[in-house]
Amino acid sequence: MDWQEKYDRSKALAHQARHDFQHRVVVERDELYAKVKALASFINAPDRFHEVPEAEQKRLTKQFYFMTEYLAVISDRIAEFR
Repeated sequence: MDWQEKYDRSKALAHQARHDFQHRVVVERDELYAKVKALASFINAPDRFHEVPEAEQKRLTKQFYFMTEYLAVISDRIAEFR
């Protein structure tokens, strides 16, 4: 399951979060998701992304990878909330 599917699954279960710490994790997930979407839009906009130096493109691509991995972990945590 990729990060998008994990996000969708955890979003469906988020309404079940009853504890304050769980709510904070849900908020963190939603904020991170917005950042991931924004970065994905930038990376997938060739006219803008290719204006950035190649070394920075590599760093942004690496950042995107780690952000999506982090999002998947948070989404997995939320999926286990009971």
